[in-house]
Amino acid sequence: MKQSHGLTQFIQSFCHVFTRIAFKLLIHFLFEFSLNLKPIRSFYFSFIYEEKMAAFRRNRLGAHGSGGKFSGEVDPLDIYVQDILSAFQQFNGDQFADCLSLRDEHADRLLLTSLCHSDRESSPEPADLLQLSDELPTEYLNLIACHLKCLFYLNREDLLMALQYQEEMSKVVASSLPKLKNEDVSWYLSTITVVARDLSSLALKVHQLQNHVVLPQEGQVTPIDRAFNSIQQLVRTCAAEKGASEEHSKKRALVPLVNQLFRLCFRTGRANLCKPLVRTIDNLKILDRCPASQVVTYFYFAGKLAVVEGDYVLAEQKLTLAYQRCSPKFASNMKSILRLLVPLRLRLDIKPSAKLLTEYDLYQYQDIVRALQSADVTLFHQSKDRFEGDFIRWSIFYLIDNLRLVMFRHVFRKLLAALNHHIVAITDVTVALKVAGYKTPVGEDPSDADAECIIVNLIGEDLVKAYVSWQLKKIVVAKTGAFPSLRKASKAPE
Repeated sequence: MKQSHGLTQFIQSFCHVFTRIAFKLLIHFLFEFSLNLKPIRSFYFSFIYEEKMAAFRRNRLGAHGSGGKFSGEVDPLDIYVQDILSAFQQFNGDQFADCLSLRDEHADRLLLTSLCHSDRESSPEPADLLQLSDELPTEYLNLIACHLKCLFYLNREDLLMALQYQEEMSKVVASSLPKLKNEDVSWYLSTITVVARDLSSLALKVHQLQNHVVLPQEGQVTPIDRAFNSIQQLVRTCAAEKGASEEHSKKRALVPLVNQLFRLCFRTGRANLCKPLVRTIDNLKILDRCPASQVVTYFYFAGKLAVVEGDYVLAEQKLTLAYQRCSPKFASNMKSILRLLVPLRLRLDIKPSAKLLTEYDLYQYQDIVRALQSADVTLFHQSKDRFEGDFIRWSIFYLIDNLRLVMFRHVFRKLLAALNHHIVAITDVTVALKVAGYKTPVGEDPSDADAECIIVNLIGEDLVKAYVSWQLKKIVVAKTGAFPSLRKASKAPE
């Protein structure tokens, strides 16, 4: 009777354990299939992962000894290795990209280890990563080794060597891209983005440091050139792909890569190099498949490029898209977009609301908006001069200064309405400018010659349809459509 009862308990326990294991396996496989991963491979890794990491921790503890540096505390290198193996085990591309990022918290922790410490005689090598050599392909080991070398030289404050190894990471990524297929491409996208972002950041730091010491000589290859060429190689490799599905296309990496090239070009005053990049993205039509943050960044830089090229209509369209797609919780980004978008819309005679200017603390534009509404030239110049430093720092002073033409157009329109005639004497324009408070750059009242120059500029910019009769000293204005749409007038010539 007792044997029968014991057998019953054993069977019940066995069934209970078997049911739990079967249930966990079922949940595991359903989860893996829902993520469209390789279930057998992932199950294998999850089965051996904990056992391997436990053995690895025991080996590390034995190597350091009971009185070693990491006795009684967690070794940052152990955590780093665990994070890498976990990223592969879970097929988590974002986590692996974080393990290669100079901005991630692991970078600060690794600087304290013997592997990256500045007192170490030589930089880390792939041989120092034996615990990963059996788990990862060679190209991933090379990426991690280059990252550790970059941290090593950053710890020594040797930015040039750090930049060199960040470039090596970019080359490893470029050589790996043609080998990637299907879901491996999606897994690798975050790594491409992080490597390119850190490369551009390091290049800009080195560029800034070198410019403080000595100006680069003509024809010299600068850190910016090196970073630009490396990222452009990634762009070419991704753009050359053919036949891949949208979900697993390398072309999805183009937008973040192009954004980094934008960043390098605008920080160094070489915006002319960006135009082919915009054509590449526009022709591929991939923005709908990219993260919102990358799309907002792209539209922002594309709008800045259109400003440089003088196409204010296109610039307003791009920056409006950036503003609309930017999440309100990123208030600083919204403010950066509006700093450029507000003067563009004023150029197109679109006035921002007082609520908007107050919400984003854009007080610099309040008096300029009032001056344009009332055609008050004095108030406009006072406001422009008061905040000149801000406008120069935001790289929009030219846009603000260009609003003078819109101001003069309003003055001339009021004069035409008061005279109620399509022929206006130049002397009348001079009087209207004096009433509006206009002063020449040397602080004198405007003369008839100044009035003529202003009218000629308005006609030349298609802001007014008219012609000047120099013999009669009169301006003949079109009877219909004398003031064309500012949107049409602000469009760049084909």
